[in-house]
Amino acid sequence: MLRPRLVAFIAICESFLKERFNGARKTARIALNPPKSNLPPKLFLHLLLSVFIYCRKCAIIISRLEVSIVKALTYIEHGKFALTDKPKPEIMDPRDAIVRVTLGSICTSDLHIKHGSVPRAVPGITVGHEMVGVVEEVGSAVTTVKPGDRVTVNVETFCGECFFCQHGFVNNCTDPNGGWALGCRIDGGQAEFVRVPYADQGLNKIPDSVTNEQALFV
Repeated sequence: MLRPRLVAFIAICESFLKERFNGARKTARIALNPPKSNLPPKLFLHLLLSVFIYCRKCAIIISRLEVSIVKALTYIEHGKFALTDKPKPEIMDPRDAIVRVTLGSICTSDLHIKHGSVPRAVPGITVGHEMVGVVEEVGSAVTTVKPGDRVTVNVETFCGECFFCQHGFVNNCTDPNGGWALGCRIDGGQAEFVRVPYADQGLNKIPDSVTNEQALFV
C-alpha cells in the first residue's frame, strides 16, 4: 500500500504528470513507428532508450514512496477506539528500536484513556504499553539488544539522565518521550510493530527458558 501523501502528491501534480507522460507517449509512438525516410537508426535507438530511462526513473520514484501499512488499535476520541491502518513505525532517533509485537495485554490504564480519565492522552495514538516481541531494527546508538532478540517492553520509557531518572523515579522522566509515553503520548504496542525510545533502558531480553506468555505476565 502507498502513503496517503503519495495519493495527494499524485493528485496535486496530476496535470504535470499527464503532460510529461503524454510527451513520453508521443516519443514512444515516434520511436516505435519511425518515418522510414526521416528517422535515422541511431536517432530511433536514442529515442527508445530515452523512453526506457524516463519510465524507469518514474518507477523508482514511486517505489520509494511506498510504505508498509500495519494494523493498530487507535484512540479516536473520548469513548472510542478503532482498529486503523497506520504506517509501520520507523527509527526516529539513534536510541530507538522497532519491535515486532508477538503478544500484548490490556491494562486498566487503556480503559482510563477510553473513558476520558487521562487528559494527556493524544487522540490518534496507538494504545498499549504492555507487550513482548522480537526486535526488528535498532538505531545506531543501541547496544543492549539486536535484531532477532526476544524482548519485553517496559511500561515506562526513560532517558536515564534527568534528575528523576537518576533518583529512580523513571515515571517522572522529563524527556518528551519519557515516563508513561507509550500508548498515551506516542504510539504504543496494541499494533503489529512499535517504536521504543531509549531501547537500552526500555527493552529486556527474554531468557530462552521463558515463554512469551510468561514474560508478558511477569
